Amino acid sequence: MYGLLKTSDAISPIPEGQMRLSLIAFSMLFGVLILLNVWLLARAARHGPDSVLLGHPTSTQAPVSLPVTTF
Repeated sequence: MYGLLKTSDAISPIPEGQMRLSLIAFSMLFGVLILLNVWLLARAARHGPDSVLLGHPTSTQAPVSLPVTTF
């Protein structure tokens, strides 16, 4: 197994500039996503837990009952 693949044969033929551009673009995209995540978390923290209406009815109307199947 030793010596079957040399390091010089394993590298990609991508130019240095293209690799650098790819790394910079990926890093910038990842940075933007991190900033967006921090902003969304801060916004949710400012609003507090009472602003989320998960599972709470949005109106004061009585819920509509669904028909029950009987046999």
